[in-house]
Amino acid sequence: MRIGKSSCEPKQKRKIMTVNEKLDNLLDMFKAGHNYTYVALHYRLNESTVHCMKKDELKIRNTASISFSKDTKRVMTSLWTSDYWEKKVMALLNKD
Repeated sequence: MRIGKSSCEPKQKRKIMTVNEKLDNLLDMFKAGHNYTYVALHYRLNESTVHCMKKDELKIRNTASISFSKDTKRVMTSLWTSDYWEKKVMALLNKD
């Protein structure tokens, strides 16, 4: 018989933070002088997760700086789709 947590207890939901949430909230708390433990408790995250986010701060900030407008996303998706189908057709024609 297993002793410990019951299998009937709900699993903890994953916390998914957007890039803007990470920047505007979590990473800026370090600039305000808060430590890893405080930030982790505040966002109900594991402290090691907060350490990883802080370590990857530069990557997160670079990702946030690359923002696309809705129209740009639409154009990029359209170009990708047409390129995909063109390659697919060419592959089928070259098969013969």
